[in-house]
Amino acid sequence: MRAVFLYTELADYTMACFRKHLQLHPEDEIHVIHYPVNSEAPFQFETTENLFLYTREGMEIEDLWDIYSNTSPEVIFCSGWNDAFYNKFVKAVCKTVPVYLCFDNIFRYTPKQIGGLLIARWMFRGVYAGVWVPGSRQREFAKLLGFKESRIFTGFYSTDTGKFGEMYQHAKAAKLEQFPKRFLCVARYVPQKGLEYLWEAFAELCAEQNTEWELWCAGTGENFEHRLIHNKIIHLGFVQPKDFDKLINQTGVFVLPSMFEPWGVVVNEFAAAGFPLVLSRKVGSSAEFLVEGENGYLFSPGNKKQIKSGLRKMMNASKEECLAMGEASRKIADKYNAVSWSATLTKLGALHKL
Repeated sequence: MRAVFLYTELADYTMACFRKHLQLHPEDEIHVIHYPVNSEAPFQFETTENLFLYTREGMEIEDLWDIYSNTSPEVIFCSGWNDAFYNKFVKAVCKTVPVYLCFDNIFRYTPKQIGGLLIARWMFRGVYAGVWVPGSRQREFAKLLGFKESRIFTGFYSTDTGKFGEMYQHAKAAKLEQFPKRFLCVARYVPQKGLEYLWEAFAELCAEQNTEWELWCAGTGENFEHRLIHNKIIHLGFVQPKDFDKLINQTGVFVLPSMFEPWGVVVNEFAAAGFPLVLSRKVGSSAEFLVEGENGYLFSPGNKKQIKSGLRKMMNASKEECLAMGEASRKIADKYNAVSWSATLTKLGALHKL
């Protein structure tokens, strides 16, 4: 099978799914047209045989047609609907090869979204064979866009949970001996991630009670120069996913305070690594990976009182309670993984051969 992805910004978890699929199906080919690497998330990608990457920047429509002609794909995936360049191409090619829409948007009942539903339904009619989305919240949006249940597939944002599971096993013995009293947040330093509320809430907790706990933050972005300097808040800068094992060994509880996060694959990754979770309710993947009280706690974004409550509960939990929550996270995390992602890709590539 040959598949073409019209993508936006590549991330390591996407590449992990591509690599896993080609490991399982070495005769297949995956061709990916993608935007330039985001300077706020400067991933260094590992490629593999039969994975072909093309930079969207500077590409003309003729270049896209050349890729199509040279690959003769059985299936095409278009990530999002805001790129006029991609839209023009899929409208022209959808009569000869099935095209699946991929998006992570959540329907928030804003006037703009409500008004755009009818336009979107008109735009998509006869173009897309179906949709491949991250999870349940995006599934509901797909239904509103007019897609039949049988044509909606989930798990588009997945990760190599096996790799993170191995990291969990390597770190388990040390954590059984002494659970690391360190919160970990992996996020870009941009306003929508809500980091300032997390920093302030944690600093207030430290002022209110004597604690051994620290907060480690990995990431970079426009707000990095305005980060809160505190003796118990460690700013690590951007950490490549290949170095996550060091973070997993040294930290204990994962936190993500996003003001708005359509999905958040990083939650899947650290749940698979056996971390209890403290998440904003606006993190889309929290609906799939967090069971309140079982493997973590939710809070309203920007609400320092609730953030402090979630952090305090973890700080006051025993080692055994923390480990039990981490084990629960690990079991929940395998709901979406690179192997199931590969199975869906194979299924969609074969559907129209029947």
